[in-house]
Amino acid sequence: MVMDVVEASLAAELGRIAMSDRIMKAVVELREFLYQNVYFNSAARDELRKTGEDHHDLFGYIMASAEEYVRP
Repeated sequence: MVMDVVEASLAAELGRIAMSDRIMKAVVELREFLYQNVYFNSAARDELRKTGEDHHDLFGYIMASAEEYVRP
C-alpha cells in the first residue's frame, strides 16, 4: 500500500497524496468490514470491555504488591 501511495503521488506530480483506484477500493472495503465486524459489533465490544477490566485488575494487583516484582 505504501508503494502504491508513493507511485500514485508521483504520477500526480506530487500535487497531492494519491492512491490507485484498486488500493482505494480495498481500503474502503477493509474499513467497512472493520466497522461492521469489530468497532460496532456488540460481542467484540463486550470482549474489549472484559479485557479492559482484566488489565485494570492486574495493574491494581501489581501495584499493591510492587515490592515483589523489584529485584534487590
